[in-house]
Amino acid sequence: MTRIFLPTPPSPNGIFQLGRDAKKRLIKVLRLKKGDSVDVWNPEKRWECCISDIRPQGIELEIVRELSLPPPSRIRLILGQAIPRGDRFEWLIQKATELGVAEIVPVLSARTVVRPAHPEAKLQRWNEIAEHAAAQSENAQPPVIHKPHTLEQFLQRSAEGLKLLLHEREEARPLREILRNFPSNSITFIVGPEGGWTAEETSRITAAGFHKAHLGARILRAETAGLALAAILQYELGDFL
Repeated sequence: MTRIFLPTPPSPNGIFQLGRDAKKRLIKVLRLKKGDSVDVWNPEKRWECCISDIRPQGIELEIVRELSLPPPSRIRLILGQAIPRGDRFEWLIQKATELGVAEIVPVLSARTVVRPAHPEAKLQRWNEIAEHAAAQSENAQPPVIHKPHTLEQFLQRSAEGLKLLLHEREEARPLREILRNFPSNSITFIVGPEGGWTAEETSRITAAGFHKAHLGARILRAETAGLALAAILQYELGDFL
C-alpha cells in the first residue's frame, strides 16, 4: 500500500483533503484511482484510507480503519552535519531518516563549500524529503530538519546525553570504548565537511563537551561517516537487534 505522511491529524469526521502535490504523486505518478487504498501516517497515529474523491485542486481521503504504529526508537540521535556538495545532503536526509535519526542540523563550517542562497526554500524541501522517507520506511516520526546553523549556534544548543565528534586524527578514541564508559540513550554527534574541521573548530567542539571518536583505520566520506555511526549506534543501543 502506498504510504504518505500527514503532519497534522485529519478532521474528526475522518475525511481530509490533500493538495495538488499529493494529487500529482498519487494520481499521475503512482496511477492510483478513486477507491484505492493509501497508508497514512502522522506522529501519533496510522490509518488505512481510501481515495474518496479526485478534484482539480487535490484529492479527498477517507479513513477506513486505524492501524498500529511501530514502537518508537530506543535512542534519540541528533546529527550535526556540515553540508556536503551537490545533492549529497538530500541523499543523507533520506538515509538518516531510514536509520531513525531524530534531528538533523545542517552546519556551516569554515570549509563548508555549500551555503544555501535561499535557506527557507531549502528547509521546506529537506523536510519534505524526510517526510517521504519516513513514510517509505514506516517511521512514524520523521526527523526534524533545522535551518542551517553556524558551528557556534550548533554548539550552543542544549543537548542532553553523550556528545560525539567523529575525528580520524590524533586523540580520537574507539567508539566502542566511549560507549562503554559513557552510556546514554540520547546521543548528539557532529560530522565535518569534505576538507575536515580546522584545528580551531576542533578545539571549540571538544571544549563544548564532545568526545573525539573514530570508526577504525579507514577514513569515510563526509556524507557516509554520520550514517555509519547512526547504524552502529542503532545496533549497539537501539532498534537493530
